[in-house]
Amino acid sequence: MKGKKFGRKAIIILAAAITFFAVFAVTFLFEASVKSETIADFYSKSSFTTDDESGFSVMTWNIRRTTTADKGNRDFKKRSGKMVELIKEADPDIICMQEATSSQISFFKKKLHGMSVVYEYRDKTRSPESCPVFYNSDRFELISSETFWLSDTPEKMSRTWEADYYRICTAVKLKDKLTDNELAILNTHIDYKSEDTKLKSVDLIKEKAGNFDCPIVLTGDFNSVPASSAIERMKTYFTEAGEGKPDGDKITFNNYFGDRQKKIDYVFYNGNIESLSYSVIDRTYGKIIPSDHYPIKAEFTYL
Repeated sequence: MKGKKFGRKAIIILAAAITFFAVFAVTFLFEASVKSETIADFYSKSSFTTDDESGFSVMTWNIRRTTTADKGNRDFKKRSGKMVELIKEADPDIICMQEATSSQISFFKKKLHGMSVVYEYRDKTRSPESCPVFYNSDRFELISSETFWLSDTPEKMSRTWEADYYRICTAVKLKDKLTDNELAILNTHIDYKSEDTKLKSVDLIKEKAGNFDCPIVLTGDFNSVPASSAIERMKTYFTEAGEGKPDGDKITFNNYFGDRQKKIDYVFYNGNIESLSYSVIDRTYGKIIPSDHYPIKAEFTYL
């Protein structure tokens, strides 16, 4: 009788042990699966826009300065929410803006969470413009930055070459925390006054770019159409990201659908990177056109 009870207890204990280990194994495998899915979700939902973490994306956008001349749907207060919506949908790692005034920079600093920014104003007028560079601070670490003026004396606030306005180029050097690669971003807005002004600006930017020992992405409003001598000269120094791409010939200056629409905004690059894609984001929101320029997004990979 005691033997039967002992045998029954042994069977119960063995069954309990088997159940425990079975539950443990299922739980472990489930947690491992969830963990794996979570990691996959992280990479798919992150700001990486290429097939793996070796890629990065850059957006350039002349956002149209704040001005009392813009009324109704053209007022920045009307446009700004849609601008943020567009940026978040495009999800760039780096955003280069032109014509950004102090109130606009303050606005985007609040709205673009996770982005740090480098900027300097081009002059000391009441509402000065800048060429800020926003970057994903989780992805990139700032190594150095500088702003130089497109003039005979680039190291100080100055205007020469018969330009109508003070013009600048803001340059940052970043370290990619994922790959340990270094990357330089140059963001500019060249004057429209004359071809000579533009050519001298292009040559100065090329000279300054020579100070970097890493791949370079150059963005901006060049106030020049593709067939101009300024762009032709720039293409002897850099590769244009849009060249040969489906959106490569699209207009970027929409002028709120007025006349004189043309392509004057560009993304150039050189060094050990390659352009994977290029898109002109010509999106509008009913009667609201986010800016008189369309943003450009270019995706790159390190070589």
